[in-house]
Amino acid sequence: MTTPSLTPRRSGEQTRQAILVAAAEAFRDLGYDVATLEQIATSVGVTRAAILHYFGTKDELLAEIVRPFMAELDALIDGHVDDRPLSPRRQRELVACLVDFLCDNRVVAALLVRDITAHRHLDPSLQITDRAARFVSLAIRNNDEPYAGVAALAAVGAVVRPLSASEMLIDLSSPASRRVVVDAALAALREGLRTGRGQSDAPPEPSDLS
Repeated sequence: MTTPSLTPRRSGEQTRQAILVAAAEAFRDLGYDVATLEQIATSVGVTRAAILHYFGTKDELLAEIVRPFMAELDALIDGHVDDRPLSPRRQRELVACLVDFLCDNRVVAALLVRDITAHRHLDPSLQITDRAARFVSLAIRNNDEPYAGVAALAAVGAVVRPLSASEMLIDLSSPASRRVVVDAALAALREGLRTGRGQSDAPPEPSDLS
C-alpha cells in the first residue's frame, strides 16, 4: 500500500516562484558565475531540467529575477519626476521611498551590488547603473553646484552599502534602521554640496599658482 505524500503539490506558478527566490539567493550569496542550476534545483526540490523548462537558460532566469525589480524602480523614479525644484522635504521623500523599495527587495538589490559580473549577462535595458544615473539627475535637479553629482553618488553609496551587508549583521526590516540609512544618504548629499560650494569659492592653494 502506497503512503500518500504529506507535502502538498506545488502548482506550476508556485514552482516557478520558488525557483526565482532560490536563484536570487544563490546568485547573491555565491555569485552568478559560481552558482549552478543544479544547486538551485536541489534547494527547491526539482531537477535542472525543470528549471530550464520554466526559464530556458540561466541568463533568462537572471533576467526574470531582475526585470520586475527594474520595472518597479523605474516607476518609483518616474513618480518623482516633475518640473518643481527638489526641496529638502521632497528630497527626503525621494530618498525614503528609494530606501524602502531597496530594503523590501533586498535580495535582488544585494545581488546587483555585490556581483558586478552578473551585469554582463543582463540586457542593456536591465542595467542598474542607468537607474543610478537617473536618481543622481533627479536628486540634483535645478542644482548647479560644481560637485552636485559627486554628492549625489555619495548618497547612493550610503544607501547601497548597508544593503550589501549580511542580514545577520544589519537588519533593515525596521523603520528605525531605515531612517538611519535615509539620514546618512541625505547627510552625504547635503554635506557634499556644502563642501563643494566651499571648495569652489575658496582661493587656489599657493602650489596651484606656480
